[in-house]
Amino acid sequence: MRTAEWAMEAEPIPASFEDPAGPFLYDLAGDRRLSPTFNVYLVRVGATTYKVQLTRYYAAAGGASGFPTVRYAEIP
Repeated sequence: MRTAEWAMEAEPIPASFEDPAGPFLYDLAGDRRLSPTFNVYLVRVGATTYKVQLTRYYAAAGGASGFPTVRYAEIP
């Protein structure tokens, strides 16, 4: 198992569902659901940097909450 050291070089990702800089916004369509903002965040693990984006909060099958989909790629 690899142990990662996370470094925060900027502000942390906002935790508020009212902040457009956060990963999700709440109740955009009046449906009391979380909608992705499609913001991209940079995460550094050791000397490697990744771009990370949360694209969904609900399960693809059935729509249950709490199943976020994360898209990421290493930045060379």
